[in-house]
Amino acid sequence: MVTPAKVLRFHIHYFIWRNRRGAVSLQSIYDFVDSCCSWDAEDLVPETRSKPTSPYSWKRNVRNVLTRDVPKGILNRPRDGEYIWNEQQGKPPMWSFITAEAMDNLNGEARFSQLYEEIERLAMRDFTDRWKMTVQGTIERHSSDSENFENYDVFYSVQGIGQGFWGLR
Repeated sequence: MVTPAKVLRFHIHYFIWRNRRGAVSLQSIYDFVDSCCSWDAEDLVPETRSKPTSPYSWKRNVRNVLTRDVPKGILNRPRDGEYIWNEQQGKPPMWSFITAEAMDNLNGEARFSQLYEEIERLAMRDFTDRWKMTVQGTIERHSSDSENFENYDVFYSVQGIGQGFWGLR
């Protein structure tokens, strides 16, 4: 089965958002998505149009996500083959992005207490009384190690479920 656009979109958005201080090239997006995803045979089918622009269908699907998200105002395209995060959306970053960035800043693995400190230091959102529970839920929803897994396998349990020690895939 071809990797769904929503899975590609998460990785594409996270990469562009993480590099939000400048434009990112299409090739760097390909490289990042390729490092995050496991491809099946359908993703690796060569494009069959008269003039193939890439050897794999997953790259076409990445371009399709980008093409759809520029008109929506999520991304901007300052030049051909370059993309930037649209900071003017007026929405705070998703908790999954903030949590992944904080964990990455902590060398890819962290206990909840360390993660909370780093998220507070980043100060990218307003904090409610329940923000720490939101972070926990975000990690669980985005980890196939968790019973609460929904989608986007971004995090993993370092020492087993219930230990409060998580890593970034």
